[in-house]
Amino acid sequence: MDLVRALDCIPLAVNQAAAYINRRSPRMTAELYLNEFHRSEKRKDSLLRSDKGDLGRHDGVSNSVVVTWQVTFEQIRREQPRAANLLSLMSQFQAQNIPEIMLHSYNDDITPDEEKDGNVIDTGSESDEESERGDFENDMDILRGYSLVTLPTVGLYEMHSLVQFCTRSWISEFGNPAQWSRLFMNMANLASTYRNQGRWEEAEKLEVENQGQWEEAEKLEVEVIEAHKAKLGADYPDTLTSIGNLASTYRNQGRWEEAEKLEVEVMEMSKAKLGANHPNTLTSIANLASTYWNQGRWEEAEKLVVEVIEARKAKLGANHPNTLTSISNLASIYRNQGRWEEAEKLEVEVIEARKAKLGADHPDMLTSIANLASTYWNQGRWEEAEKLEVEVMEMSKAKLGANHPSTLTSIGNLASTYWNQGRWEEAEKLEVEVMEMSKAKLGADHPDTLTRMANLAFTWHGQGRQEDALVLMQDCVYLRQKKLGHTHPHTRSSVATLQSWQASRLAVEDASSS
Repeated sequence: MDLVRALDCIPLAVNQAAAYINRRSPRMTAELYLNEFHRSEKRKDSLLRSDKGDLGRHDGVSNSVVVTWQVTFEQIRREQPRAANLLSLMSQFQAQNIPEIMLHSYNDDITPDEEKDGNVIDTGSESDEESERGDFENDMDILRGYSLVTLPTVGLYEMHSLVQFCTRSWISEFGNPAQWSRLFMNMANLASTYRNQGRWEEAEKLEVENQGQWEEAEKLEVEVIEAHKAKLGADYPDTLTSIGNLASTYRNQGRWEEAEKLEVEVMEMSKAKLGANHPNTLTSIANLASTYWNQGRWEEAEKLVVEVIEARKAKLGANHPNTLTSISNLASIYRNQGRWEEAEKLEVEVIEARKAKLGADHPDMLTSIANLASTYWNQGRWEEAEKLEVEVMEMSKAKLGANHPSTLTSIGNLASTYWNQGRWEEAEKLEVEVMEMSKAKLGADHPDTLTRMANLAFTWHGQGRQEDALVLMQDCVYLRQKKLGHTHPHTRSSVATLQSWQASRLAVEDASSS
C-alpha cells in the first residue's frame, strides 16, 4: 500500500510500476521499486527538474506518472537501447493506430550528427530481413512487457498519450528531437518511395495507414522548423528542407494556399542561398509548380516547369529520371490546356527515353504510355489510343494485379475507347467487369465506382437498353447525392443526364399514344 500511495493511486503509474516489478521479479520487489522511485525523483537529470519537465502544464500529468515512466525508460535503455529507440520513434506518431509496417527502420546506431537519405530504402538480404524482424519482435516484447505499448489490433500498436508525452519530453530535453522527427517523416513518405520502386501493394497499404498521421506530422514539422530557425537560421538548407516538408504535408491534404505560401518562401530563399540551379532549388520550384497544377493554374505551372526542365537538362542531362519527370509534368500541363500536339511530342520523348533507361516493364512506363493514350483519346485517335490502352492494361494486370485501382482505371479507359467507337458489347463487357471489381475493392459508393456505374449506363443507353440505363443512372444519382452532395459537378452531370433521358422517354410515350 505504501507504493500505491506514493503513486497517488493513479492507475497508469500503478500499472507501469506493477509491470516493472513483474518483469524483473524475483530480483525486484515493491519495496525495492519504491526506493528506485524516490531515487529517480531526486535525480538532477529528472524530467521533473528540466524546463521541458514542467509537466503540470499538461492536463492529466502527475509527478508519479512522470517518475514511473522515467524509472522504466532508464531500465530499458540499460537493458536494450534498441527498444528505447523503438519507443522514441513510436512517440512521433499519433498515440493510437501506429502501423507496424512503419516501425522497422529504427536504428540504435544513429548518432545525432549522422545524416540518412530518406529516399533510399535498403531492402537488404533475406537473412538481414529475418534478423531485423527478430530484433523488432524482441524490442517490442520489451516495450509491451513494461506496459508502455499495446497491440489491440493486429498490425496496429497503441501507447497511452501520457507515455507518449513523457517520451517526447525526454527526447526534447535530453535526446535528439530532429533525429526522430526526421525518421518519422521518412517513414511517412515511405509510401511514395515504395511506389517509385514499383512496390505497389506495400505502397497502397501504407497510403491507407498514413491517413490520420498528417496532423501529427504537421505538429512535428512546425517544431522542427522553429528549432532549425533558432539554431541554424531561417535560410539554412536544413531549415528550408523542413519548411518544404511542412508544405508537402499541406499538399498531401489538398491545402493548396498554405502549401503555396511556404513553397514560394522556400524557393526564394533557396535561390538566394544556394543558387537558381541548385538541385534543392529546382525541387522547390517543381513543388510549387505541382501546387499550381493542382489548382488548375496552368500558365503559372508551365512557366516554372519549363524553368526546371532547362536547368535539369543542363545539370543532369536530358535523359536523367528527374528531367524526364519534369518533361512529363509539362506534357500534362499541355494536355490539360488541350495542346495535344505539344503534349504528344513530349510524351513520345519521355516514353522512348524511359524505355531505354529503365526498361519496357518499369512502373514509370505504365504512366507514360497511359498519358500518351489519353492524348490520342482526346483527339479521337481511337485505334492508336486502343493499342496503348491494351498494352497498359496487360502490363498493369501482370505487374499490379487484376483488381488493383490502377488496373481498374486502365480497363475503364479501354472501355471508354470502345464506347466512343460504338463498340457497345466490348465496352459493356469491360464496364461490367470493372464496376464489379470496383465495388468489391473500393466500395459501392466510392466515387470511382460511381463513375464506372455512369459509364455502364451510357453504354446501355447507346445499345438501346433505355430502361436498364435509366434504372442504373437513377442509382448513380442517388449514391452521388448521398456521397458527394447535390452540388458536386459529377452529381449535377448525372442528374442532367437522367432528366434528359426521362424527357426523351416521355416524348416517345406521348408520340406513341397520340
